[in-house]
Amino acid sequence: MKYPKEYLDEIKTRLKVSTVVSKSVSLKKRGKEFVGLSPFKTEKTPSFTVNDEKEFYHCFATSEHGNIFDFVMKTQNLKFGEAVKSLANLAGMRLIRFQSKMKNVKKIGKNIVQSTINMFNFIMMKF
Repeated sequence: MKYPKEYLDEIKTRLKVSTVVSKSVSLKKRGKEFVGLSPFKTEKTPSFTVNDEKEFYHCFATSEHGNIFDFVMKTQNLKFGEAVKSLANLAGMRLIRFQSKMKNVKKIGKNIVQSTINMFNFIMMKF
């Protein structure tokens, strides 16, 4: 199921990358960026950077790079939909509920059957 772009953008607007990353990585401000030890590799010298203005993180040790959704997926081993739910919850947003296509088909089918019954009853009353 595809999330609306506006919904994903709202999550990104409400949550800074540094806020999400700092839940699992100790970050220190350095100029416009934050730096810390890589969550993807054991290291002694910080090679992990976060840039809130550009909305991404980058690990120079492993070449991992991405946005808040990518970070949560990689560090918590989640699928995209699960990462969206987790971040929406963190951002204080309501979760989007998707209806399965089958439910929509059943609903349309019931409406067609009910309309047919109504038409049949209307015709029978005329005779």
